[in-house]
Amino acid sequence: MRPPRLPARDRRPIRRGVVALEMLLVMPVFLVLLLGFMELTSIVLVEERLAAASAQGARVASQGGTVADVQAAIDNYFGPGKIKDNYTLNITQNTTNPASAVSETIDPTLVSSGQPIRVIVKVEAGKVVPDMLRMIGFGLSGQILVGQTVNRKE
Repeated sequence: MRPPRLPARDRRPIRRGVVALEMLLVMPVFLVLLLGFMELTSIVLVEERLAAASAQGARVASQGGTVADVQAAIDNYFGPGKIKDNYTLNITQNTTNPASAVSETIDPTLVSSGQPIRVIVKVEAGKVVPDMLRMIGFGLSGQILVGQTVNRKE
């Protein structure tokens, strides 16, 4: 004679806490990926705004605007917000070496017709993008986001 069969719930292996342990292992990785994607998206959006603002400034500079006119066009493009309060503007004629483009801002009205004018708009990333991955050692302090456009003076 066979022994009586146990109910199905009694035959299952004991797996208490397995789901909690799996969640404990997977959740930090998922959270870092999610925060990383959010931070990267914010950085890309700010860089796109900087590029568009530099294009506006270069258009004004190439049409004979002064430094104040270029600054006003960029301020108008940004509107109120963190970027407008924290960016730096640089206008130069140097188009061959971007590393040396940190020289003094020139007056675009003094540039002769047909010469290139480079408008560079820079901002520190930590001031305009939420620093969500600082907790794992990937901070944005010291990172500079740049938008630049070169136009020829009309």
